[in-house]
Amino acid sequence: MTRSTIIRTGLVALMLICATSVSAEPLAGTTGDAAGDRWQSSWLDLKAPMSFRKDERLLIKVEGNAENVLVRLLPSGSSPSSSDGIEGTTRRVPAGGVLDVKLERDHPNVKQISVHAGREAWGRPLGGNNGTVKVVSIEHRRQ
Repeated sequence: MTRSTIIRTGLVALMLICATSVSAEPLAGTTGDAAGDRWQSSWLDLKAPMSFRKDERLLIKVEGNAENVLVRLLPSGSSPSSSDGIEGTTRRVPAGGVLDVKLERDHPNVKQISVHAGREAWGRPLGGNNGTVKVVSIEHRRQ
């Protein structure tokens, strides 16, 4: 094998590794929570608005006793009391408390990521005995 063949092979291997690697970043911001008679939510207000693309992942670490939750990526310009930006349907909280959310669509200009628990969220039932949830951290994974 010649030196140039070895170099070309190494460069191709490096390009393949870079193309298939996943970059992950913890999201910076301020957490908060609120509750009403039948609902409860916890969120991360992002330090700066971000855009998220279809098929990217959010790993949302939560605490609490909720079994079912809704996840929302609230667009800038939308009220926190709106259901704008709900991602997918009701999700079951896994035993380890990390929601692995694969985005089903693009979410441009997001200012807040929230998780909703309690008995219902915007009229969507989550379970009569469903508990509460608290966002601990969120990691963004790009493919």
